[in-house]
Amino acid sequence: YVTNPTARASPYTIAVPVFLFFPAASAFFSHQPVGPMALSTATIGFPRIGVKREMKFALEKYWAGAIRQDELLEVAQNVQTHAWDLQAAAGVQCIGVDSTLYDQMLDTTFMLGLAPTRFKDFTGLDLYFAMARGATGVIALDMSKFFDTNYHYLVPELEGDFSCKNPNFIPLLEKIDRAQQQLGKNKAVPIIMGPVTYVLLAKRDLALAEAVDRLLPTYGQLLRKLQQLGCPEVQLHEPALTTDAGAAAQDVYKNAYTQLAAVGCPIDLVTYFDDLSPEAYQTVINLPVAAISLDFCGVPGSAAGNSTLANIRKYGFPVDKRLGAGLIDARSVWADDLPACAAVLQELTSLGINNISVQPSTTLQLLPFDTAAEAGHLPAGLLSKLSFAVQKLAALATLASGSVKPADAAAAKAWGQPPDGPIIAESTLPGVDPDLLQRTEPFKIRRPKQPQFHPFPTSSIGSFPQTAEVCVLRAVCFVFANPWLLGRAIHRIEAPSSGEVW
Repeated sequence: YVTNPTARASPYTIAVPVFLFFPAASAFFSHQPVGPMALSTATIGFPRIGVKREMKFALEKYWAGAIRQDELLEVAQNVQTHAWDLQAAAGVQCIGVDSTLYDQMLDTTFMLGLAPTRFKDFTGLDLYFAMARGATGVIALDMSKFFDTNYHYLVPELEGDFSCKNPNFIPLLEKIDRAQQQLGKNKAVPIIMGPVTYVLLAKRDLALAEAVDRLLPTYGQLLRKLQQLGCPEVQLHEPALTTDAGAAAQDVYKNAYTQLAAVGCPIDLVTYFDDLSPEAYQTVINLPVAAISLDFCGVPGSAAGNSTLANIRKYGFPVDKRLGAGLIDARSVWADDLPACAAVLQELTSLGINNISVQPSTTLQLLPFDTAAEAGHLPAGLLSKLSFAVQKLAALATLASGSVKPADAAAAKAWGQPPDGPIIAESTLPGVDPDLLQRTEPFKIRRPKQPQFHPFPTSSIGSFPQTAEVCVLRAVCFVFANPWLLGRAIHRIEAPSSGEVW
């Protein structure tokens, strides 16, 4: 629903660490070095579901008509408040204001006023959830995997010669105002999906450059409003920069961020899920932004490793920008190797980078909430080796405190290398017996030995729409333990004019 559904519904505990070294907030947000090195902490996203999955249960009640809209929003605000409190208690200086009722891409579509025309009869939250779940006679937006994660987002539809005719910034501005009252203006930093990533993930008729140009005036309006609220900076998330499509859009990024930077609101350009190609990296470090947040961890277990540190070694990093060093692995449930992380920080400073923010590699949204929820469910020896979202906050603070003794230089040198080393990762697996790539029997002989099914068997890797008819059929077919009948019945409901006989 909102984030990782695997977190257990049990109470949380958190030990608040002691923080020994943080620069003044004014210097931090002016992006100027403090002494020899300005080492600070930041987050770029946090679990939005609640420690006891409060948002999941509230949404289900709201959709069932069991609670009112104001009750749903009250739960959402309580979950937000708790998440911000946890990050503030951990000493995070730059807290990404992250939350959603359903999906951050859907939030962006709603905010920009880009609902497809088939939703023209809906307004407010009815419009929001109609796009998310569909309504009578109206099909929902498509859902697709968010890059290589198991998170799914609502795919925007940029119809024809589109424009942002009726943007609605009020929900975001109200959330930022509440965060500022709770955290202080110097800590609450808005998170917004960047315009290029938004377009690259959307269905569209226009070319990429033209589609992005259509969004920039509205993004500029939003940045001005956030600047008027006193936001120290704004995180614009551009994970598409780590993909081939993003790397091929360097001119689009240059144009977009030149225009957005002209507004005067400091921008933290945030990338994650992988490293940048050498070409994309050189483009990004020359964009007129105040900070650049990079993923130093990348894809878990990737045979290609992660080249962020190698890019910095080869091409440098601008002295007038803050480096968001995503060293805490936000895609791993295991505790981080903090001495190795400290060795990387030590090397970064030796390269002349004096303004660094220690961060998770990506949003902590992708992790379970708190290992305390697993107490009694997992062996204590295993539990001590795990690190969920709350524990990653403590790791940030410990690493930024300067109290971690760096590992030797070999640890930094090995950082980002493929698990099996660069030679094996780049090889063509020599020594593999070619016979292993050949079938031992022809298809006619193999086929009778394989499982046999009726014509056109039905399977599903996801959930069917929860219409009244489907709920009845699900119950009936569960009793008779006949998933094939369920699949054919649902197909019949969704396509009654197909002429199919079953």
